[in-house]
Parts: sequence; structure tokens; C-alpha cells
Amino acid sequence: MMNIIINLIEIDINKAVEIAKKNNIQIVQSQKDIEEYKSDYIKARSQILPQFSINGVYTYTANPAVIKFGAPTRYIGYPDPNNPNQFIIYPDPNSIVYSEIPFRPYNSYNVQFTLRQSIFGWFREINAIRLADEQIKLQNLNNEVLEYRLSSQVKSFYLDILFYKETFKIYEKTLNDLEEVYNSIKKRYENGLASNLDLLQAQVNYENAKFNYENAKKVYQDLLNNLKILLNLPENEEISIIDSIDDVKIDTNIIVDENKMKIRKDLILLENQMKSLEKLAQIQSTLNKPNIFAQIQYLASRPAPNLKDEWGGTWTFSIIFNWNVFDGFSTNADVDKINTQIDKLKLLYDFQVQNSKIQLQNAINNLNMAKRNLELTKENSKLSEKLLESAKAQFENGLISNLQFYDIQRSYIVSQISYKQALRDYYKAIVDLDLILNVGKVQ
Repeated sequence: MMNIIINLIEIDINKAVEIAKKNNIQIVQSQKDIEEYKSDYIKARSQILPQFSINGVYTYTANPAVIKFGAPTRYIGYPDPNNPNQFIIYPDPNSIVYSEIPFRPYNSYNVQFTLRQSIFGWFREINAIRLADEQIKLQNLNNEVLEYRLSSQVKSFYLDILFYKETFKIYEKTLNDLEEVYNSIKKRYENGLASNLDLLQAQVNYENAKFNYENAKKVYQDLLNNLKILLNLPENEEISIIDSIDDVKIDTNIIVDENKMKIRKDLILLENQMKSLEKLAQIQSTLNKPNIFAQIQYLASRPAPNLKDEWGGTWTFSIIFNWNVFDGFSTNADVDKINTQIDKLKLLYDFQVQNSKIQLQNAINNLNMAKRNLELTKENSKLSEKLLESAKAQFENGLISNLQFYDIQRSYIVSQISYKQALRDYYKAIVDLDLILNVGKVQ
């Protein structure tokens, strides 16, 4: 049997946000994207530097070609018929000695050193560096937007957990109270002081309270498990909530400034995306323009070019003019595609700007309504709590019936849950307003 060691983590709302920023899979992936763009930046800068390459080849020839030639060792002469005093000299065919020289050696080595430098490429390399740098800034900003939205999501979800935690506690208190009532009526029934109907009604109310308690407990535990997934915690770690909906640390001092909406992170992100695409279009537009390169090569080989068994080599200097005169309109099509993407981002940007004021006004209205509901339910919850304590004492002294006590208790549950819900909605409205002011909501 495998024993699993459980590590219990005590968290509050701020600790939950902190863990999410560190562990959440979207944030981790975004940080990895930043590392990729940093690699692209290094690669783009390297394109400006001279490109130096070494190419080596070893060749073995099983049947090498040879050059065969012969030299005579004896000559024969006879009188010239036309000039009796002269002799005609010619090699003796039987005295020729043949020799062979390899035309292609058994083993050959070739090493090539090449130094290549771009002289003029329509600033393609400079724009590539700027694009890579822009991508890093873009991803950093995107990471900030993700973190802000994740923080808002975690806070909102955490407030739901706190609400259900309070609901669970209310049902737990109700269950304890109804258990006392049931036990009290049971004793009274045994002593002939309560009817069978009173006992059955007390038992039914107790069982219903037990069902509500168990259901609230399950919902609360399920929410904790979902929070664990959101925070991306390992299997052997469990969460313990140490704060409550009444003392949760939420900054309620939010200054609503419409000018702040103009510098929202999501709008800046869209602007930077358009700038990035513009630089990419500049790079693409240079692909079918003439380019000039300078290249120096040194080729060394053994045997040497004169077939001596030694190293020898030659230098080559080249100015290369490269121009893809006709590329089937591919370059223009790519540039047009990028410009279309820019136009789409502009439409999205205008849409976000146009709807930001509506989002802001809705968030303010929701916050005002949540604040009014909180004020109404807060006082009522205090009154219902006092009423329940008084009713409990009167019931124990036989001054009120069990039916009256049950009605008062139901009113208490409704008022307490309504207050906790109003408090949760108020805090969530603050979180929502803060999100809209800084990064905007996803449509």
C-alpha cells in the first residue's frame, strides 16, 4: 500500500494570487515564449556579423586513374637515303621503359574556408533585430496582461469559495441548533409533553438540515479542488483557507479615471502588435529586391593542385549580386496578407476603445448596486441573528412553539446567506472594475 505524504498549504486571497502567478500553466508558457523570442533576438543580431564556415571532405578512391608514359633507353640510326652523310636517329622500341603517375590519388583531402558578409540588403537585418526586440517587449506586455487577468480570475473564484465556506458554516450552525431542538422535543415527547407530530416535524427539519449541510460541504470541497487545479498545485499538496469573506483583503479604494482607459494594457498590447506586423511587412517587402554580398574563400587540398603529395590552396574573392527578379508575386502577396492582419487589429483596437466606456459604466453600475445590496442585507443579518438567539432561548423555556422557532430559523438562514452573497458580489464588482480599468475584459 502506497503512503502519500500530504503537505497542507495555508493560503489567503493574496497568497492564492501569488501562487497562481508562479504556477499557472498559461503564465509558465508565456514565460517560455519570452525565452524563445530572446533566442530569436540573438539569431537576428548574428545576421549582421560576418558568416564564417568551414567545409572539409575526405575522399578514398578504390581504382584511381593513372597517367602512363614511356622513355627509350637506346636509339638506332641508319644513313639518310637523301643525304648519305646524315643519319636518321629513332628510339629502339624494344628499349622503352614505361612509368605510371597517379592522376587521381587513393586518398585526397579538401578543406574550404568561407567568409561571407552582407554589404547591402535593404536594412533587412536591422529590421529583423528591431522585430525580435519588439517581440520580446510584446510578450512581456502580454505576460503582464495574462497575470492581471489571472489575478482577477483567481480573486473572483476565491471569493466564491469564501462565500460557500460561509454558507457551509451557516448550515453547520443550523444543523447543530436543529439537533438540539430535535433532542429536546424527543425528551419532551418521552415525558408526554410533546406530540408525535412535533417529534416528526423536528426530525424532518433535522434531516433536511443535515442534507443541506452535506451538500454545502461537498460544494465547498469541490471548489477547493478546482482552485488547486487553477493554482496548478502538485497532487500531494492540499489547501487550507485561513481568511473569511468578512475579513478578506480586497483593496476597495479604486479611483475611477476615464483617462486611465487610454493606457490600458490590452490596448497598448494591440498597438505593439500592429507595430510588430509593420516591421515584419518591411522585412517581407525586401525579399524580391537586389542584394549584394562579399565573399572570400580559401580552398586547400592534398595532394596539391599539381598532384604533389603536400597541401596547396587557392584564394577566391567574390562580389555577389543576387536579385530574385520574378517571384510569382509571392512577396507582394505576403505583404498584403500582413497588411490585412494589421487592418484586423485596427478594427479590434477601435472596437475595444469604443466598448471600454460601456464596460466601465456597467462595472460602476454593478458596483453601486452591489454596495446598496450590501448595506440592506448587512443590517438585516444582524437583526436576524439577534432574533434567532432570542427565539432559541424562548423555545427552550417553552414560550414559543417549534413552528415559530423553525420560521425564525429559516429567516435567519436566508438573511445570513443573502448578506454573505451581497458581500461576495460587492468584492467581485470591485475586482471586475479594477480589471476593466487596467486591462479590460475579454468579450
